[in-house]
Amino acid sequence: MPCRESEQGPYQAGNLPSVEAFPFAHRQRVRYGETDMQQVVYYANYLLFAEVGRVAYLRHLGVEYQRDFIEHGLDFAIGEACVKYRAPLRFDDEFDIKVRVGEIRHSSWSFEYAIDRADGLHCAEATTVQVVIGRESKRAQRLPEYFKVLLETAKGA
Repeated sequence: MPCRESEQGPYQAGNLPSVEAFPFAHRQRVRYGETDMQQVVYYANYLLFAEVGRVAYLRHLGVEYQRDFIEHGLDFAIGEACVKYRAPLRFDDEFDIKVRVGEIRHSSWSFEYAIDRADGLHCAEATTVQVVIGRESKRAQRLPEYFKVLLETAKGA
């Protein structure tokens, strides 16, 4: 679901991810501070929603940041983030942040997100690319095998 792929209009069927394709969802409610003067969610906050979904999904998969990264001398950073906006979320709307594993590479992996209002309206899709880095070197490192297996298992689920 990379942001650059589709040339279709925002509401065409080919652009709307299927609900079945996302194995995890985390429900939120739009807070007043996340909106602009028109009470519409400020565009940059969709990246915060992706972070909330990413952390919740990793927790759901059993990942503990301290145990699985820090104790191995690793960390990860966001190397790329992209959002496509489809329909606005407004103050007090309930919405789901749906997450799935995307591409898995040697030192990075992507998560794909669908942000949908609770009534089913598709509001945005996003991708983030997480790059594993050494805590000391601050350079890209290979995905640990245990983590790569976890991501591959989650992707196949």
